[in-house]
Amino acid sequence: MIRAKYFILILSGVFILGCNQNEPTAAYITIEPFEFTPGEDGIQSTKITDGWIYAGNEFLGAFELPKTIPVLKSGDNPIVIDAGIKENGISATPDLYTFYKRYSTTATLVPGEKITISPATTYDEDKTNMVFQEFFELSTHQFTADLDGNTATKVEFTSTVVKEGNKAGRIYLDTENNVIIVGSTYILDPPSTGATTYIELDYKNDVPLLAGLVGYSSLGQTLYSQVNLGVNPQSDWNKIYFNVTDMLQELAIAGSTQYRIVFRAQIPTENGEFTMENAEIYLDNIKLVSL
Repeated sequence: MIRAKYFILILSGVFILGCNQNEPTAAYITIEPFEFTPGEDGIQSTKITDGWIYAGNEFLGAFELPKTIPVLKSGDNPIVIDAGIKENGISATPDLYTFYKRYSTTATLVPGEKITISPATTYDEDKTNMVFQEFFELSTHQFTADLDGNTATKVEFTSTVVKEGNKAGRIYLDTENNVIIVGSTYILDPPSTGATTYIELDYKNDVPLLAGLVGYSSLGQTLYSQVNLGVNPQSDWNKIYFNVTDMLQELAIAGSTQYRIVFRAQIPTENGEFTMENAEIYLDNIKLVSL
């Protein structure tokens, strides 16, 4: 019986070796991070983190870039890479950003060898509707709607802390004026119900910042309010893509014919005491983009 067991084990080993020898050898593709060409607005700011990758019409997966991927193909193959972002800044919710053009090329794949692809993209202007833009570069800006009744807190221009261009928006809070709720000018005619829509925003902040939409009737009556998309403090400039598709659908169902982009921030408290004496929030390159 012992000899029989050893014989079975030897045969199993030979079978495994034989299978390994017959397995195809993969070619390898290294996908570098996306390069971005600005659209008509000239803004270079992006935060493309992922690539959604196809080879020979087969979906290989969505990966954080750079990434090296084994591909069981050879010869000339079409390679397609879609730009991906972290929806609402959450790593667990990667999303293909449909407003950026997909990158296409042809690659010659050789089993056992590696090639490198450097994808590039820009806005797909044929299907992207720039509903709202504020870059803080003009003499006035569009975030002057005071929604909390405190005229001491506002968005003002700064030229000292800027993400891109010559100016940015700045909010200053202290213990006397520790809350701000500020809205954009009215945006008319919400996008079609269900149309994919995002707020893009560059920010740098000492305290948490919330963003969302408030909808109104044609007479200015508030019909909808949802300001619950948040970002944590960031000591350096960061970019966020907020998905507001569902908000716009709810806003339209509520009967809103106009709406604002709204930001809310305040100095936190702990045990009844403010955690800091003052705080600054910087904003730049705000866009509402829709299909």
